[in-house]
Amino acid sequence: MDVPGIVSIVIATAGAAAQGAGVPPAVVEQAANVADAAVTVVQEQLPAEWIEQLDQQFPEAFVGPPAPPPGKVDGSTTPPAFETTPAPAAVVPPMVGIPGVSAPVTLTFDPRFPRNLDLSRAVVEQAMWAIGLPYQWGGGTLTGPSLGDGSGGAVAGFDCSALVRFAYYVASRGKIVLPRTSQEQFRAGKQITIDQAQPGDLLFGNWQADGANHVAMYLGDNTMIEAPQSGQLVQISAVRSDMIAARFL
Repeated sequence: MDVPGIVSIVIATAGAAAQGAGVPPAVVEQAANVADAAVTVVQEQLPAEWIEQLDQQFPEAFVGPPAPPPGKVDGSTTPPAFETTPAPAAVVPPMVGIPGVSAPVTLTFDPRFPRNLDLSRAVVEQAMWAIGLPYQWGGGTLTGPSLGDGSGGAVAGFDCSALVRFAYYVASRGKIVLPRTSQEQFRAGKQITIDQAQPGDLLFGNWQADGANHVAMYLGDNTMIEAPQSGQLVQISAVRSDMIAARFL
C-alpha cells in the first residue's frame, strides 16, 4: 500500500473542498476508504529528507520558513516566500501569502520585545500552511495533520493545541516541543499582557474549571490563526475578549 500517496489524496481533497473546487467522486470515495490507514502515516519525528532540504535551503540560520510536509493543500510542496520590506530597528514587516486569501498578512514586531524574528516568522508561516484543513478533535501530530477521532470527516486535520504544537516543532526543526493540550501549554508559557503579544505568541481562551480550553496563534492587528471547533476549518479570526497571551519564543 502506498501510504504517502494515501495522505496526499486525503489532504488534496481537503484543499479542494476548502477552496471551493470540485472534487471528483472517485477521489472522495478513495479518501474515505483509506482514511483509517492515513492515521499511521505521520510519525513523531522530522523525516530526514526535510532536515536535508532545510539545511540546504537555510545553511546559516532561519531566513524564512521551513518547507511544509508533502501534500500541501494547494498541491505544492513548499510554502510561499516572505517578501520583506526594510524597516527600522527590530520591526520587520514580511508579507505572508495565504492560499485562497487575496490580501497578504503583514507581520509587525515591536522592537521593545526582542525575539528571534526569523523563527517567529517561520512559526507563523508553518501555522498558515494548515489554513483550510478541517478541525479534527485529537487530530494533528508534531509533524502534520491526522484524523483524530474523525469527527471532522475523512480528511486529516488539527485540533487547536495540535496546530500550534506542529507549527512550533517544525519551524524550530524539532527544538521546541510544546505540551499537547491547551491547558498544559498555558501553564508552560510565560504569561504576558495582550498588548505585549507579538506574531507567533499564543493566545488562550474558553476558560473552564480545568483552565484554557482553546489556544490560537497571534498574528498582530487583533488577528489570530486557529483551529476553531468541530465543523470548521483552520482560519484567521479576530482576537476574542477573553484571551490571555503567553510567550514561548
